[in-house]
Amino acid sequence: EINQNYLDFANKYNLQKKMDIKFFKKNIEDIKFEQDIDYLISSFTLIYVKKKNLIKFFLNNKSRIKKGFILIEYHSQNKSNNLSYYVHNFEEIFNDSNLNNFKIEFNKINNKRWIKKDHEAYTISGHINEN
Repeated sequence: EINQNYLDFANKYNLQKKMDIKFFKKNIEDIKFEQDIDYLISSFTLIYVKKKNLIKFFLNNKSRIKKGFILIEYHSQNKSNNLSYYVHNFEEIFNDSNLNNFKIEFNKINNKRWIKKDHEAYTISGHINEN
């Protein structure tokens, strides 16, 4: 998370419920998982991250993702004219990150609020190839 207010709320809730969850503030390109994870999940958070930083994140962490990932993000194969957030070509990012061991599927989300002139929202799921 990058918003300190959300981190403060999550840490307070964590203490109240006596859960053992670690919350931290860090730039995505500096995150390197120390332990294996089953799934990576993101919902409209990667629109704030530069392409080169996403590639670095996946290169640093792909071996720690043991089952897969689910991303709900804007995606376009063409350059977007949007200036408020990044619209990524996730196919390029995954290729540049060498995510060859994942079977990746793109499913368009048919919600008219998320259909823009030059990009649309997708559920992007990647599952470890068992072969």
